[in-house]
Amino acid sequence: MMLRTLTSRVVLISGAIIFSQAANAEVVIQPGGGCANCGFSNIGNSDPKYDTIRFPPPFPPSIENKVVIYLSEDLSFTDPVGNYFNSIWENIEFDGQVRNNERTKASLIGVNWVTKSLSGGFVRNLSTSNLTLTDTDLNTGQIRLEFLGSDNTLTLQNSSITIAGDSPGISSLAPMTIDITGGSNSISNLTKNYNPKSLTFNIASGASLEFIDSGVPLTTVTADRLYFRTPVTGLVDGGILSFNLSNVYFNTTNDFKFSNNAQLSLVGFGTSAEFENLQFANSNIDLDRNTALRINNQLKITDTDVSIDYGANFTAELVKPYGTINFSSPGTGSRLNVESLSFGDGGAGQLDIRGVSQTNIGYLYFANGAGSSLSVDSELNISDGLYAIGNPQITLLNGANFNLLGASNPISSQLDLNINTGATFSVGRSGQFAHISSANILNNGEIKIDGDYLVVGNTT
Repeated sequence: MMLRTLTSRVVLISGAIIFSQAANAEVVIQPGGGCANCGFSNIGNSDPKYDTIRFPPPFPPSIENKVVIYLSEDLSFTDPVGNYFNSIWENIEFDGQVRNNERTKASLIGVNWVTKSLSGGFVRNLSTSNLTLTDTDLNTGQIRLEFLGSDNTLTLQNSSITIAGDSPGISSLAPMTIDITGGSNSISNLTKNYNPKSLTFNIASGASLEFIDSGVPLTTVTADRLYFRTPVTGLVDGGILSFNLSNVYFNTTNDFKFSNNAQLSLVGFGTSAEFENLQFANSNIDLDRNTALRINNQLKITDTDVSIDYGANFTAELVKPYGTINFSSPGTGSRLNVESLSFGDGGAGQLDIRGVSQTNIGYLYFANGAGSSLSVDSELNISDGLYAIGNPQITLLNGANFNLLGASNPISSQLDLNINTGATFSVGRSGQFAHISSANILNNGEIKIDGDYLVVGNTT
């Protein structure tokens, strides 16, 4: 092939291979796919400027909107000496199209030319650095993807990846980025422990990424979960990150953020998502029935709505609310568990809890309570301590049962307590409550004292 005489865009007579030049690299275009080891096997090492291969649908368009790639041996852009055609696999692009409301179907198939079998039952490795899918549903078959570059990326634009064989390999020596640029996207059947040098998630406004059947629900065995133990950062900017019938762990830093009406969603019985740190601003958290969200370290949450459905659990070590925060639930079996709920660290927060069957808080802090408030209409238990200065508001709505099992004291109990009709404020047998602001009991609201209660202020 006359690879040295290419202009900006040349179509070769031999086969359907097209070469396209862009910036400092040239792209090999193979419509419809084909035999990787024979149809375009002499490209990469013939000229090192070819570092990208692109697979659009067949041209001219056929009845079937699909791309099929056959591999009769392993392919790796990192080993062009041993395989004289592999450097093009450094960047792989599936450039699909939406026809009749369906995206391009792409398949990777391992073959054995000795037995002439095209069954797809042969395990092959396909090593790359950057994989980009546009309007494409990719099924990996028995091909094992490997990200072995010095800076690896997976980019999805209205596309999906189904892992039909072994989960992909990701180099621990290089950073990994997952970019979701638009449309509806998903990754299915991804179950493995990963430790890249770093991991970054970016989900653009209006785009969504759903992990489906990734990790075994209801297990605590690390090997059976989708487990990212490396530091994870990310920005979900007006997009959606969701988990469906999955069990995942992300070692997120303080730089994993949801903003601008973004959403974190858990659906499917037994789905569990575990993070270290999260930040939400003007966004939403939605826990479907019998799902569980756990934040091991810190949640900073600003002007955000949280929905906890029947049987769902929301657990966090430290929650810092700012602005208006609403937790809501239809009721039965929903749980909100927070070890430390801390108001006033850099701004006021107004937290409203409605319909959640049971809220359990270890320590309730109002470090600077001016302008902060907590209202609840269901059971709320404080097990360890209550600290409040700056006269924050605690309002017990109809149906609320506030149980103080820990201790407070006059120095740290400057709060206004409002007990409405049908609400109860209880100090448990081991509890102690003393405050120096005001308590307002309205229309048969109740205070029950089994422990110690001291007022230095006004009670009406």
